[in-house]
Amino acid sequence: MSPFERLLERLGDRVTVRRAAHAEARCPAHEDLKASLTIDEKRGELLVCCHVGCATAEVLRLLGLSLRDLYPEHTPSPNGARGQIVAAYTYTDEHGVALYEVVRLQPKQFLQRVPDPTAPGGYRWKLGDVRRVLYRLPRVLAAVQAGEPIYVVEGEKDVEALEAAGVTATSNPGGASKSPAHSKWRAEYTETLRGAAAVIIIADKDAAGEAHALAVYRALRGAVHSVEIRHALVGKDAADHLAAGCALDMFLAVDPASLNGGNPAPPQTTTPGTSATPRRFFRQTRGPCFVTRRWTGASQPRPGGSSMRRTGRPPSCLCMAGTPPA
Repeated sequence: MSPFERLLERLGDRVTVRRAAHAEARCPAHEDLKASLTIDEKRGELLVCCHVGCATAEVLRLLGLSLRDLYPEHTPSPNGARGQIVAAYTYTDEHGVALYEVVRLQPKQFLQRVPDPTAPGGYRWKLGDVRRVLYRLPRVLAAVQAGEPIYVVEGEKDVEALEAAGVTATSNPGGASKSPAHSKWRAEYTETLRGAAAVIIIADKDAAGEAHALAVYRALRGAVHSVEIRHALVGKDAADHLAAGCALDMFLAVDPASLNGGNPAPPQTTTPGTSATPRRFFRQTRGPCFVTRRWTGASQPRPGGSSMRRTGRPPSCLCMAGTPPA
């Protein structure tokens, strides 16, 4: 919650005017009938002013806040870096009891913390020997028992995007490893998914993401009834794909054999009767997916010399091989 939202929540029905970064309210420090308190947000910080003259510190005290609450929350990391917390993802045990959190900061970095009432701020910024589990563990276990498909992705943001689309999804803490030779996928994660009817791994479109997906795929073969790897049609990951308006069935199938330590082998499809290698380029506009397909090599040019075709058909109905556009 931002400082602006927190302050307005404390003011409650005293707020008379609210805009994106400006609000007016009746001051709690005096008998106010004219909404003399103004709140303005600038670059994440608040300017609070009572135009009758009440001290800002007193206004905040009466609301259970302090001057520190006018600024975004900043958290020191173990290496001394600082950033503003923009999201916190809670990992729980089978019963929903919190074990630890993955915290996303801005500028972008990720930290892990364990609830600890004896530590400053109520958290210990190191997992130590805390049990590691998959994100959304209770939902994942229920999906295994129900025989429902489970999506495995690289980050918590992707999990929540897939949940919004109506499916069960999970990820491991820390996502992909920077070193393809050292996977962050643990044997206990495989045991959690053992017996699942179907697992769909959505690989991020980078070397680390594809290496991670391949490691998960190899770990799950023989433990689950069905496992496959897919790519986002648009963007880098599952969240990008869904944000672009693409459906769940529009993820692109990936042959695990084409992944070499996270480096996919380029497709080598040739149009019959030519030596051309067709390529597809996608760009998102207003529809679910507006597709531009370009043919290169010995393709047959369209009248006027253009070799470009545009179609509003779903991308799933396009294939890499076939007759070049007339």
